[in-house]
Amino acid sequence: MELPAKIAALTGALLLVVAANAPAQEERSLLRDGNRLYDANKFSDAEVSYRKALELDKGALQGPFNLG
Repeated sequence: MELPAKIAALTGALLLVVAANAPAQEERSLLRDGNRLYDANKFSDAEVSYRKALELDKGALQGPFNLG
């Protein structure tokens, strides 16, 4: 395989890895937002953030734990 083809293949693989991790990062961001809202006594808004995080990762443990 020539060098440009190798670079293209590695770039494609890297893009797939980054794209696969994007939902997990968004889930963690929603959980952090929910925690900040909870700390600010905005419980309804925190619940919404936790539920959105659960929609992204139904197997997550922190979302249901934070919901009580």
